[in-house]
This record gives sequence, structure tokens and C-alpha cells, in this order.
Amino acid sequence: MNAVDGLFRFKEELKILERRYELYRDGEEIFAFEHKGYPEFERPEKDIMIASQLFDLCVDVIRSISDWKLMPWVLSPLERAFQQ
Repeated sequence: MNAVDGLFRFKEELKILERRYELYRDGEEIFAFEHKGYPEFERPEKDIMIASQLFDLCVDVIRSISDWKLMPWVLSPLERAFQQ
């Protein structure tokens, strides 16, 4: 699950960048500077959010399959009747 670990690291880095962005924006307001938008920051944020949803779904599927492999599968009474 190297991809999931990498995504986790990128999420943490994104949190740090978001905090820095908020500080810069607050500084612009305090000193009455024109607010500068950062579209190059918003794009990776959306990409990481979408990738996170995809990887979370993938991990859920892998866990479900692993759980199903451990589950004892027995025949229902109806299936047993048809086998006899």
C-alpha cells in the first residue's frame, strides 16, 4: 500500500500549505494588500481529495475481500436439499 502511504504524506503536506496560505491571506488583510488568489494551490487540493476518495474505496474493497476469505461459507438449507 505504498500509494496509500504516499497519499497520506501528501495530505499532511497539504495541511501545512493550507495553514501557510491562511497566514499569508490574513497578512494581506491586516496590511490592506490586494488579496492574491492561488489557483495553483486549489488544483492539487482537489486532486488529492479525489485520489483520497479513490484510495479509501480501494482499501475498503481489499479489506472486505480479506474478511470474506476468512468467513466460513456454508450451504443454506435450500442448497443442501438440492445437493441430495
